[in-house]
Amino acid sequence: MEEFLNSIRSSDSFELGKVLDAAHDGNAIAMYIVGQCSLSGTGTSINRNVASQQFRMAASLGYPPALFEVSQMYANENQDPLLALVYLNLTISFGHKEYRDFYYQQTELLSKVAGKRLVQEIEKIALEKNLTVKSRG
Repeated sequence: MEEFLNSIRSSDSFELGKVLDAAHDGNAIAMYIVGQCSLSGTGTSINRNVASQQFRMAASLGYPPALFEVSQMYANENQDPLLALVYLNLTISFGHKEYRDFYYQQTELLSKVAGKRLVQEIEKIALEKNLTVKSRG
């Protein structure tokens, strides 16, 4: 994956076709880039459904920025704070430690409202997803 990212960075022009091909071949970084392009309309029309699909596929491969995007989709669009916390937990476990304080603030609030057992269940689900993603890699 890093080779792909380096080749895009070193290229003089952004070629969405190459990124689409790489996404089709299962490259999580490319899937994430296609998702971002679909959100912003860069090189294509704005399509939130395609963006969501690409982020979810990249997240299923354990790509941390995609995991964060999925957590934000659950928090904002789907209004499912529990799944948002599961994906935020995954984001942290796959390398984005900068969200750790925010995650703990959210789980502390949830614990006060819904009880510690619910927070434990969220962490259990995130751990199971984490193990599933890592076993694919």
